[in-house]
Amino acid sequence: MVTFFEIVGQTLDRGYDDIKDEHRDEKISARLKEMGVGFRNFVLTEGGPNYGDKITRFAYVYKYTPANADYIDQMIKWSKAIQEVLNRDKISLTCIGGGPGSDVLGFLKFLIERGETPHIKFFILDKETAWAETWADLDDIVAGSLPLSKDFRPFDVTNPSTYEFNRPFESDIFTMIYFLSEVFVHKDAVTRFLKTCFARMKKGALLIVIDFKHADVQSWIDTCAKQGGLEGSGKEEELVMDTSEQKSILKRYSDKFNIEPKIRSQVFYRLFRKT
Repeated sequence: MVTFFEIVGQTLDRGYDDIKDEHRDEKISARLKEMGVGFRNFVLTEGGPNYGDKITRFAYVYKYTPANADYIDQMIKWSKAIQEVLNRDKISLTCIGGGPGSDVLGFLKFLIERGETPHIKFFILDKETAWAETWADLDDIVAGSLPLSKDFRPFDVTNPSTYEFNRPFESDIFTMIYFLSEVFVHKDAVTRFLKTCFARMKKGALLIVIDFKHADVQSWIDTCAKQGGLEGSGKEEELVMDTSEQKSILKRYSDKFNIEPKIRSQVFYRLFRKT
């Protein structure tokens, strides 16, 4: 059975091979440095980088996706409510802003380690359609481990016409992993989307939120959730990922770029349930 870090490693290998540029290593290293100190403020004030570029997507997946996925895995292990949903034979999840893959990989990490094989339907909503290219081979990588299907929906949180679909709003679990910070600059439009999303969620559906520890973002989602009929709680703390496999499987890239993937973050997290 494939492991979590084997999935990440194979995805990075395929993404690296797709970058046809004789200066790719130098450009990836430069992009990784840009995602270092000050990246949090850049995301909150400007919405983050343009992920239409293969080098940017590769750099983000390498630096942030493994840790962000691990944080989801930690939340699942802490929450009996999430585990109860994952015990079902069929599960539907909607990953809002889920293009970078953290949401999907977090659930796969938990299920693969447990040896469980429910059928999972992921609806991935993201403005950057090029993320579908990054994860195009995921089904092949996990073949034999989990019955997985993905439905990528182009989605612009500032344009209501792009979220007129129905099925993604009928999911059992919703995720917003570093989504709110990236759209914080469009707060008014996003608030309208959240109102629509929460109104259409079915009773009992869960919402998982993980993001930068930031008082304004925290109070924003807490207020919107309460107004939308969601109840829940969470914490603000430092999360640290398990790096036991990472050191060996991703070492070829950390040696190449001399930059380690992110392994700890100051975050806030929430688990809400639609009442």
